[in-house]
Amino acid sequence: MTTFQTDRPMAPFLYTDLTALTTKLMKEFVKIDVLSNADNICRIDLKDKKNLISAKDFQFSHTVRAELRKLGKEKDLPILLFKQECIVMLKAICEKIFEKSPLKYGLCKAITFCDPAVIYESQTICQQRISSALTCFQDCNRLSPIECDLIETELKDLIAKPSVREAAKNYSRKDRLDHFWRKILKTYECSELLTDFIHSVLILSHGNSFVERGFSINKEMVIENQLPSSLVGMRQVYDGVQAMGGLDKVVVTKKMINKVRLARSEYARALEEKKET
Repeated sequence: MTTFQTDRPMAPFLYTDLTALTTKLMKEFVKIDVLSNADNICRIDLKDKKNLISAKDFQFSHTVRAELRKLGKEKDLPILLFKQECIVMLKAICEKIFEKSPLKYGLCKAITFCDPAVIYESQTICQQRISSALTCFQDCNRLSPIECDLIETELKDLIAKPSVREAAKNYSRKDRLDHFWRKILKTYECSELLTDFIHSVLILSHGNSFVERGFSINKEMVIENQLPSSLVGMRQVYDGVQAMGGLDKVVVTKKMINKVRLARSEYARALEEKKET
């Protein structure tokens, strides 16, 4: 089964991408002046008919018109009613996006300061969103006011550096965002406080891919009549090998060899201890 989850940090792009998608849909049925004057599309009242175009002003795309012509019955169809139904459908889609998507949370917009495009295009907007993000972290007691001040000062100085802006300009969405920030933080020897804050922002978007991958690994290891402690031990070995970089990177020491040779006696000793308890 194909999974759409990813271990790539994507949260800083959510606000921009979802806003662009929803705006494109709303252009079809929301009055242009209402849409252009709104500072936040989530605040547009779609239930107010004054904000929506009339059915007669609703325009079909060339593709839809071509399909209607193929039917050969476009003159017989209740076009006005069909247009009204299209408006109702588009409005329902947008309302569901607003309800279910993270657009309704201020943090979704605030953490776009991590987006290299925002860093390069407008330092003013980036600084505003840094402040908003830190306020959200402070409100939920993740950071103290003093820590917020320290992070804000250091981060604003960091994004103002010409070399950082140049790196942001050359960033491609095909590259990993966490690698981009890791390089920036390491190059300028940023404080541990700022580093932890950036990491906290980036992991907000991680899906369950690591967790689900862990389930599949456990399934491969489980055999009949296996004790939980055995599974835990096997996972410890597996995770240890992975942390070393794979089997090719593991150095087999004399201590490891002796441990394997004594495995039977260790097993017998564990059985005796279990009987005693």
